[in-house]
This record gives sequence, C-alpha cells and structure tokens, in this order.
Amino acid sequence: MKRGESKGGQIDAVSEVLVNKSEMLEKPSEVSQRRRILPAFMTVPEVAHRLRVSDKTVRRLVNRRHLPRCNHLGKVLIPCAAVEKWIVDSTKN
Repeated sequence: MKRGESKGGQIDAVSEVLVNKSEMLEKPSEVSQRRRILPAFMTVPEVAHRLRVSDKTVRRLVNRRHLPRCNHLGKVLIPCAAVEKWIVDSTKN
C-alpha cells in the first residue's frame, strides 16, 4: 500500500494535502522545480480524476460556485489551488 492510500485504494485527501504543506519546509529551489511540473489550472476531466468523481459532479460544483472557474478558449479551467483548498475546507475533522 502506497503512502496516503486507504485499504480501498483511494488516496486520502487529507494526507495528500499534508504532504503538500510539507513543501514549506523544503528548499525554495526544490519547490519551484516541482511547481514547474504542476499546472496552475486543471480542466473539468482532470479535476474529476483528482477528486474521483464524474465530470458532471465537477460541473455542478462549478455551477454552484463551490469551485471558481476561468473560461478560456471554450474550456472551463479551474485553479489547482482552489481544488486543494476545497478539499481541505470540505474535509470534516
């Protein structure tokens, strides 16, 4: 079993966010190198894959203004930071 996975194979969103917070302890060059790999925005299918839900569910979250969007060239783009914040905010303690 990989780090952050539960018995059912689903990635635990809380542990993944905690791993992202550990970036603050890393050297700035390592963080900037990793950020070059990660995009600033994700498409609806990418967010759906990240959250393990359907595209329709992501579109509902966008339409209900739970997630912000940026329409660009006919695509709905969602900021990665907003998705991560939504995961943290919607996780119950």
